[in-house]
Amino acid sequence: MGRSDWRDTTVLQNTDSGKYGEGYIGSSRGIAVHVRSKDAEKDHTGCQWPLLSTAAPNDPLPSEPWIAVIRRGSCNFEIKVQNAWRANATAVLIYNDRDTTNLEKMKLSTDNGRKYL
Repeated sequence: MGRSDWRDTTVLQNTDSGKYGEGYIGSSRGIAVHVRSKDAEKDHTGCQWPLLSTAAPNDPLPSEPWIAVIRRGSCNFEIKVQNAWRANATAVLIYNDRDTTNLEKMKLSTDNGRKYL
């Protein structure tokens, strides 16, 4: 299936719950939106506000529940989560920017973590 064939396609997948550091674990549903920077089309790190959709950068982000898909790197996880939260994302999925099989645990400070739960 070509890249453009995925538009307007619903994909359902059973997975395990994700975990952000030692914080809240819960389920979430929504449209997966790969985000980008307003100023840099190839910046998918979620580090710069505001966040835009890579598929439709001129359109507003969804009003229905959506999940921010963000590339790792360039800033800490807290900034990525804060920007997604500010954009009204229901969850964040951060994918790796490194070719490794070792996963690093993400952390939020206790004080800041309470704002996002």
